[in-house]
Parts: sequence; structure tokens; C-alpha cells
Amino acid sequence: MPSIDTIVQDINSGTIVGVGAKPPPNIANSTTSVISAPHKIKYFSELMKATISPTNRLACDPAQGLDFNGNYLHYADGFSTIANMDVNRRLVVSGNFSGCMYKIFDAGQGAFKCAHIARPGGANSDSLVQLIDIYAGQYGWTPIRSIPTVGLIGTNGCKEVIVLSRLITNKRIETARLQVNNQGLIVAKDVWADDL
Repeated sequence: MPSIDTIVQDINSGTIVGVGAKPPPNIANSTTSVISAPHKIKYFSELMKATISPTNRLACDPAQGLDFNGNYLHYADGFSTIANMDVNRRLVVSGNFSGCMYKIFDAGQGAFKCAHIARPGGANSDSLVQLIDIYAGQYGWTPIRSIPTVGLIGTNGCKEVIVLSRLITNKRIETARLQVNNQGLIVAKDVWADDL
């Protein structure tokens, strides 16, 4: 039986076959605050209760009270959005990638920052990536992993790219990039593991 505790291994083995429910961007339920206006960085996430359905799909439902196990990281046009990952929120999931960059930073003292970085088309497509890297350098965030998603939509029937990271006992972060079709089934995947 697949588990949130082994989610990346279960995705990699094919035991988890798709993605189901995801919370829509809801300002009322989300943590939203600007971290740095000049760098275009803000928190935009909400607590979630991630589960594996009986049909072996990942479901990310909004948390009910204190019953949560992670953060769902939302996208915002023109920004890098951030969600915290730590001992209380060991899983971060983010969808709606179609060319954006995903990055993980070690912010120190057991705190990690997962970023969904908008990449508009044109000559300045990496401007927000550069701004968050500048900010990270100024505030001592150590980069752990960068994952591009450009060029994946339309390949193998991919309609959406979803990225998720799981913190394992503050010693390892496992990350999966999923290409899902219009039925939410995983049509391609990549996985990474970073020892801390």
C-alpha cells in the first residue's frame, strides 16, 4: 500500500499512478504575505492533508483545523511563491507548472523554502529566477535543487506538471516532477534525492 511517508519511492515504482484533488488558490485559506517586493517573492501556500486514494492517486485536500501533513504551494503570475517545509510540514506539492522553475532552499535551522518561480515568455524569462537567487544569497538560503518544467506540456499527452518534495528526518529531501494527462494519470516522471 503506498504511503505519504514513501511517496516519492511509490511514485518512482509506479505504485502511485496519478494525482486527484488539489486545492484551488483561496486567499482566505492561504498564507499570503510579501517577503520582498523588489525581488517579487511572496508566501502563497496553504496547509493541506495529503492522502493516497484507494485508486492510488495523490489527493491534496485543504487542511481541517490542525489535521495537516504538508503545504500546497500556489502559483502567482509575476512572482516567486514560497511554501515552508519543516518537521511539521514534511510535504510540499505544487501544480500548474508550464515552464516555471521549482527550487528548494535550505534556510537554516531545519527550515526549507520551496519556490514556484514564474517564467514569463520572452527575453526576460529568467528574471524572477535571478531575483530569487539574489535574495537567497543575501539572506543565507543555500540552494539545494532547481527543477525546470519548460517544454513538458504537450509531450506524451502531458497537460500539467506537478512537483512535490518530501523531507525525511531533516537528512534527505526527495523530489518528484510529474507529467500528468487530462485524466490526472502520470505519463512521465523524474525523481531526485538530496542528502542534507
